[in-house]
Amino acid sequence: MNPNTDTPQPQQTPQYQPQTEQPQPSQAPIGPKKRSGRTKLAIWLMIGPTALFVFAFLGYALVNFVTTSDIESATTECTTTQTSTAENTAPTSLFGEDTSGTDACELFAPNTPLQTVSNVLLFLAGVIAFLTWLPGMITGIVLLTTKPKETV
Repeated sequence: MNPNTDTPQPQQTPQYQPQTEQPQPSQAPIGPKKRSGRTKLAIWLMIGPTALFVFAFLGYALVNFVTTSDIESATTECTTTQTSTAENTAPTSLFGEDTSGTDACELFAPNTPLQTVSNVLLFLAGVIAFLTWLPGMITGIVLLTTKPKETV
């Protein structure tokens, strides 16, 4: 109401003005969040030993499958060494059973040096993975759940 005239004045309605959103300088742009070194370390400590164990297990299976799949060369090596070392006595087992019908070369093919070295290395990788798995999990969980100390 206008005090000079006792007639009510129409109220002005505010006009809609579209505002263009401009990023505030204090706001960070929205995008992929960068991980801190502490978070990366925690993830590596948790994933690393598990991945190493899986790699060692699959590598061991693959090496042994590939190297034992060549049966023909293993049997020819076995037959040549058997004929050169002929024995007159029938072989017996530890408990005295006759094992002359069982060919040891059919059961156990000789290992190549490459297979032996790779098996030892994969075994050591598995041991390292086994020994570091639990401490890595514990340390990784602690690093992820605790907040870093703020420096002033």
